[in-house]
Amino acid sequence: MEASTAEDASAAATATTLSHDAKEYGSGFSSGFLRFLDTGELADVVVHVVADANGTSPTPPSTSPSLSLPPTTTSSYPSSYDPSGQDYHLHSLILSRQSAFFAAALNQTTFADSASRRIRLVLDPAAAPAWPSLIRYFYSDRILLNDANALPLLALARQLLVSELDSYCTAFVRERMCAANCLEHLR
Repeated sequence: MEASTAEDASAAATATTLSHDAKEYGSGFSSGFLRFLDTGELADVVVHVVADANGTSPTPPSTSPSLSLPPTTTSSYPSSYDPSGQDYHLHSLILSRQSAFFAAALNQTTFADSASRRIRLVLDPAAAPAWPSLIRYFYSDRILLNDANALPLLALARQLLVSELDSYCTAFVRERMCAANCLEHLR
């Protein structure tokens, strides 16, 4: 119980209330990395994302409201939507810094993904639409949580071992949980 309280206090210390329904978390170590996300410049790993074993993919990033990319021909995001999945050209150092899952997959010689620099990532269909927000968080160290994205981001944070984001989402959900929405949180 004490560890949970310490995590909540840490998350609350870095949270900024934007409105009654949303909070921004994180320290924003540098927005300069967003340029590399948007252009794909110096990308050294490809993450192929599918939403489930049947091949359903998340919402294309270009139509996601949480990720507004300028139209460029060198974007790290695919230019067309492929129902069998999407390739994201990303940076191994940033992925490894933010996620213990990516650190293990990219930095150990025992994983085939390390050598090929290509990771196939299967996401839960309910959490997959939050993938672009998670990637943006990796590159900016900031996340805007609201009632619509907190649970999907929590699921992704737990799947990909992103402990800081897990703490932020847990704190947000605890603050917002009430009798009216508790069943939604339990699903």
